[in-house]
Amino acid sequence: MAILHHGILGGFSGKVGNIVGYRYKNQYCIRQMPRKSIKPAGNKQLSQREKFKLSIALISPLRDQLKQLPERGKRRISAFNCCLSKVLREVIGGTYPEYSFNYAALQLSSGSLSVGHCHSVYALENNLVFNWCPDTPDFYLDRRLYMLAYNPLRKKWICDTAELRSGDCMGMLSLPCSFIGEQVETYMYFKSTNGKAVSDSIYLGTVNLPDVSFSESLINLN
Repeated sequence: MAILHHGILGGFSGKVGNIVGYRYKNQYCIRQMPRKSIKPAGNKQLSQREKFKLSIALISPLRDQLKQLPERGKRRISAFNCCLSKVLREVIGGTYPEYSFNYAALQLSSGSLSVGHCHSVYALENNLVFNWCPDTPDFYLDRRLYMLAYNPLRKKWICDTAELRSGDCMGMLSLPCSFIGEQVETYMYFKSTNGKAVSDSIYLGTVNLPDVSFSESLINLN
């Protein structure tokens, strides 16, 4: 069933026969429903479907966060769609049905905001400590830090933000205790408090989380 908007001559949303009406960027559009193919999918189609499935699974948990980033380019493409396109082109490699992930190529944000330099991250029990150095005089003016960690084994993202104060050069991200002894891929970026400016995201590398029980046993022995 379709719903008419602004009378019979206006746009509509929903399905009428094999025509589907929808709204995109404040405009009403129509398209024909795709026909189901009776031909079996070839390896190229299967590969593209699987890559798309893996890409969506990787970044869909960040959808709400990416939607808050500024749109990109003259066509005003959402940050989520830009990120998805880059994942398909550069992050997922290999051939069907065996794929690999190049996490260093994952770019979550892109913008002109300064990101600083000398970035690093290390594990402290079940926390990640992010470090950087400012590179502009107004670096701490109206800016927030975004810290992210992805656990490939559990396919789970952990994210947090921190309001920056003058002189800050460290942020801490708490991880679940279930992550202890596993690996995470780490990222960070900055965004203005009004949301209109964002920096490029920085990939900080793979961090091996220490086994807390092992560390505690060493402390107890001493």
